[in-house]
Amino acid sequence: MKKILVYLFLTIAALSFIYPFIWMIMASLSPEQDIGNLILFPSKITFGNYQMMISKIPIWRALFNSMFVSTINTGFSLVFCTMVGYALSRMKFKIRNLIFFIIIFTMSLPFQITLIPNYILMVKLGWTDTYLSLTVPFMINTFGILMFRQAFKGMPQALIDAARIDGCGELRIIF
Repeated sequence: MKKILVYLFLTIAALSFIYPFIWMIMASLSPEQDIGNLILFPSKITFGNYQMMISKIPIWRALFNSMFVSTINTGFSLVFCTMVGYALSRMKFKIRNLIFFIIIFTMSLPFQITLIPNYILMVKLGWTDTYLSLTVPFMINTFGILMFRQAFKGMPQALIDAARIDGCGELRIIF
């Protein structure tokens, strides 16, 4: 009996989480007069809302922009965060710990604090309404640096020493 109650509760909880998404899809297929209703199945299924969206909103351009910016940011973030994480975990230099603590400190700052100074910088650089303003500030992120630093710290030093003996430079060891 207890198991039935648990499954009943989980089913109700799952349906309450899924219902808004199903309703959203069904509302997009509903005629305009049925959208405000909370009923799940519309009186008539129509694709007019999608036709209007495609004809009036530059959705394909927005999709391209999202894919382009996310691809550029992900690629550069992987490359740069890997290099910085490796340098902070395996290379020995005087201000290594200071740089790491500054990076950790910037993780604690909310994005809203730096929003206006970043905007002013973008205006002064002439990067407003360009892809540069959406990519350059996000090419390196502190969380990625922290993750790669920890990953390289977990790598055995013997593996890195073996790569050096084989004649690999620092970039070859990283990649």
